Amino acid sequence: MLAFFTVLFLTLSKPFVSPVDPRLEDALSELDRCILQQERISLIKEARIDSLRQCGFSVNSSYEKYHLFDLLFDEYYKWNTDSAFVLAHRKSDLAQEIGDVDLIIDAAGDLANRYIISSMYHEALGVLQSVDSSYVVQSSNVGLWNSLLYEIYHGLVLVTPDRVLKDEYRKKESFYLALSRQYLAPGLMAYYTANVKRLILERRYNEALAMVNEWLSSSSLSYSEMAFLHYWLASVYTAMEDDDNSLLHYAISAKYDLLMSNRECASLAMVARLCFKRGDLKRAYNYIIRNYSDVVDVDAKLREVQIAGTLPYIVTSYEKRESYFRRQLLFFLTGLLALLVLLVVAINFIRRNNRRLREANHIKNTYLGEFMALFADHINSLEKYRSNLRVTAKKQDFDALVQELRSDDFIDAEWDYLMDKFDKTFLGLFPNFISQLNGLLRKDRQIGAGLPKGVLTNQLRIYALLRLGVTKSSRIAKFLRLSSSTVYNSRVTLRNSAADKRDDIEVRLMKLGS
Repeated sequence: MLAFFTVLFLTLSKPFVSPVDPRLEDALSELDRCILQQERISLIKEARIDSLRQCGFSVNSSYEKYHLFDLLFDEYYKWNTDSAFVLAHRKSDLAQEIGDVDLIIDAAGDLANRYIISSMYHEALGVLQSVDSSYVVQSSNVGLWNSLLYEIYHGLVLVTPDRVLKDEYRKKESFYLALSRQYLAPGLMAYYTANVKRLILERRYNEALAMVNEWLSSSSLSYSEMAFLHYWLASVYTAMEDDDNSLLHYAISAKYDLLMSNRECASLAMVARLCFKRGDLKRAYNYIIRNYSDVVDVDAKLREVQIAGTLPYIVTSYEKRESYFRRQLLFFLTGLLALLVLLVVAINFIRRNNRRLREANHIKNTYLGEFMALFADHINSLEKYRSNLRVTAKKQDFDALVQELRSDDFIDAEWDYLMDKFDKTFLGLFPNFISQLNGLLRKDRQIGAGLPKGVLTNQLRIYALLRLGVTKSSRIAKFLRLSSSTVYNSRVTLRNSAADKRDDIEVRLMKLGS
């Protein structure tokens, strides 16, 4: 019974969340599953990295070695900061040793890109300026080079408090964005970044959507490309103030980022903000905590600052809701204890006034004993649950703690236990209840045939509660977690199925077994 009130409390206290269309709910559910599977995904990534490292033993030429470093850098640069920097510097040293201009430019670009992630913009600028500009102009990477310069000045605009410097950086940001568009070819992610940003600024949203969707329609896209393209679709919809489509595509983008174990994930923070806006605090809290932990691990300074602006609001709102739930639970527990007192009083009244005193005492003792045992079992379950949470908290395993708190397994198990106890106790007191009930019904309306021993259906539980004197449909509905209309329809079905005198069939039902 305690579990029933806990379930009732959770149902009634659930906060309002805006209705979600099926596509969006599917996308969020897939994102939830990806977060739960991060440990397995990380193991797959580590196995892939180990396989690449093993290839190092068979590498002969400097070019092959550089290619191997390049593949390892791609695995590490948004996953493990220290390893990414080590590999970027090794690429740079090896490129200088080989003397290949294209490799020198590629290595410098990777090192600058890693600096940009850590908001080390001046260091990134220094790396790019250290390369002879004549090499860059002659290479095929000139578009990507200008794109990196745009990213540097874009970051400086965001983090610089000096208005004079900010204006200078903003001019350079616009210059390199325009310059990168001249050299970038379709099919490169930087090409879409430059062009979609321009179209958004010019409010040419339909053209921006068409450009991204054209690439999305092509086959054999990588996870990286899928994450990137859905991020920009979401950005366009954000500019259009279409929250549903924005959330949908940010969720898809975040899913692909997580499938790659990408810890520098801008999409997940946006999903958290939009879920918070919709009132889905549980998801918003889970996403923002996960995202903040990841960006701290990968040293993504700008992302960390951006998330920190939202994190307190989401965490505070979530904790307030949880505090409210705890107060409500205390209220329900108090009510339950009051119900216990009323139950004892009611049983004593039955004992004094029922002509069949022995039967009344038998019912009272059975139900009171079962209730006290159920109450004691649930107290023990709560203590065990609390102990498990305390152990998890001491380990500072935050993800595991959040997982345990959001799990419904405890409530579901307690609910099943309550229904099992109710069925067995009731049928222990009224072993012939089903056959006697069928005696009141027409031959073509018999119910309960073939049920296992000691088990009732929800329909039979409604009639069992009527037999126990619980006549209000609202109380029956709350006890059995059914809608009032379901209880009402079952009572109408009972009257319509009566063999005779349908109007007083509930009165006759309440006398069964006496």
